[in-house]
Amino acid sequence: MDFYKSWANYKEGFGNTCYDYWIGNDVISSLTSEMNHELHIGVLGSDCDQAYVRYSSFHVGDEDSGYPITVSGYSGEAGDSFRDNNGMKFSTFDRDNDEDANIHCAKERQGAWWYKNCYDSSLNGKFVQSAETGLSYMTWWAWKEKSVALHGSLMMIRPNV
Repeated sequence: MDFYKSWANYKEGFGNTCYDYWIGNDVISSLTSEMNHELHIGVLGSDCDQAYVRYSSFHVGDEDSGYPITVSGYSGEAGDSFRDNNGMKFSTFDRDNDEDANIHCAKERQGAWWYKNCYDSSLNGKFVQSAETGLSYMTWWAWKEKSVALHGSLMMIRPNV
């Protein structure tokens, strides 16, 4: 699945629910507006190593506000690549909401995300089946401390009660 998609695609969601799937920013916003949620992210390296991240508080705002992400309460073993992205609006190739005045991160990374700058994370970047390094790939910088392409990722939310 190519995750280099438009604002409208990410708003509505796309893909197959078994793999290569984005539920839709409207759905994420709606789910997380009702009560406090936690976010669990699993990442898979090209050498089949795995790690996870958990945020005990997770919220995505509505479309009118640009779907800003709010996370806190980090724990895990993959590092906090959302630390600097907290509060950022969602960016796609046709909607530049990052804070980098010189680069359009969604175009540079070839995938939509909550970018502040283009380096911390991008779980919607290009998929490759080898250990490539570069900004256009699916990455979680804090885990490997470089932009090494991930082999997979999974984002899951649930009510935090």
